[in-house]
Amino acid sequence: MAQEPVLNNITAETCFVPATHEGKGRRTAVAPGATAARYLHYGRITLGAEDAPVNFTNNDHETGLICLSGTATVTTDGQSFELERYDTVYIPRDSQIEVKANGPEGCDLAEVSAPVSQRYPVKFVSYKEVRQNPKLHLIAGKPPAERDLNVLIGANVDAMKDQFKAMTPMGRIGRPEEIASAVLFLASDESSYITGIDLPVDGGIVAV
Repeated sequence: MAQEPVLNNITAETCFVPATHEGKGRRTAVAPGATAARYLHYGRITLGAEDAPVNFTNNDHETGLICLSGTATVTTDGQSFELERYDTVYIPRDSQIEVKANGPEGCDLAEVSAPVSQRYPVKFVSYKEVRQNPKLHLIAGKPPAERDLNVLIGANVDAMKDQFKAMTPMGRIGRPEEIASAVLFLASDESSYITGIDLPVDGGIVAV
């Protein structure tokens, strides 16, 4: 694990990063040092239909690639995955990764990563399967404040299970209905007099 990062103060400049969708190729928008993020790195990989593939090594970072638009082929650890919109692939640390656009629209992928010490198996997450899994897809609230929630990388990936359990004082992963209850409350008339609130639903992580 990398050494503890120096944290920036929480300000509008360190928390709000605009125009992350602009640009081509692979680029980073959020990283410790430049923003208030402690471990999180966020960026985009945007390729046109005729652009050359992007190749990189994620070193000590486990990585999630989420297809936001278009279609792409992601190759890593000797496996290839075809990603359509909102399909996701979890990639362990120390992996060589290739991203290639494979359709006329090109592709736009979100890249989310953080440094870790352990290595877990590659995991492809189909958005269609997430939508069919009541533990990963849920509706919170009612119109006009209804929220459609989909967990793309969470309890369905081994790495996330172990890390959340280790981080959480309660020693377990939160259930979808526990998260949904908080969302439902904030979206309901019961919270009509609330104008701003921090409501951690994390098993006590922020209290540690």
